[in-house]
Amino acid sequence: MSLRSLAIALAAAVGLASLEAQVPYLDPAAAQALEASGELRGSLTSGAAPRLLPQLPLREKILEEVRARQLTVGVELLAIYPGTGAALDTPEGLRRLYNLMHAVSGMKGLEYYSASRKRMRTLFAESYRIDDPVTRGPLPDRVYPGEIPAVEQVYLFQEDLTFGGTIYRAEYYFEGGVLSLHTTNLTPMRYLGLNMIKEEESLSWICLIPYGSRILFYGLTGGKTMKFLGLEKSKSREESFYNRLKAIYGWYTRALGG
Repeated sequence: MSLRSLAIALAAAVGLASLEAQVPYLDPAAAQALEASGELRGSLTSGAAPRLLPQLPLREKILEEVRARQLTVGVELLAIYPGTGAALDTPEGLRRLYNLMHAVSGMKGLEYYSASRKRMRTLFAESYRIDDPVTRGPLPDRVYPGEIPAVEQVYLFQEDLTFGGTIYRAEYYFEGGVLSLHTTNLTPMRYLGLNMIKEEESLSWICLIPYGSRILFYGLTGGKTMKFLGLEKSKSREESFYNRLKAIYGWYTRALGG
């Protein structure tokens, strides 16, 4: 082996060891793949189990929910946000990330690439917190100036140009330095006038694991869709779910200065 090849191999080994050491929840094989590509993608379609989910405190809860939902379409995403230099695993950095997860009004106007339409499309025409699923009174984003609570629940309204206006239950978790956001629909998600996804049959998880100035990002989204004209088996449907998740990841990175 040449000196140059040896140096490259040593640098790669040091980088992998560094990533594994700083993010103990990460599988070694995933760490190596992430160092090479910066992003990994998995399919949850047709009931497939998550294969990229790190060893997070809520791992079993997430796995159990995915099994129970029996998703007909879904995707997962594991990525590294490289950071801008500011530490994000400090109390101040964690609070910044937690408040960002609550800043749902900022997602209004967010765009994604629609695989079925082959063009950019607005994901959320409206996005805000509400007081209650019945009265649906709009509320400003919640901001936490102090200690992050271990568990928090709020309700959201989001008008999706594909699935219409939907009420969501959003649950926030903070454990072991990991910030997690779990959402599920409390009203049907409609498509072409039909209830494409019944209430509480969609799910989404966003998990942020900061280490230094970087973030390990894990996200999954999917739903148990009704059988209609083969849409539940459409490859473009899964691709659009991936593009929606990627758009949300992009929203986080832009908000953080990426």
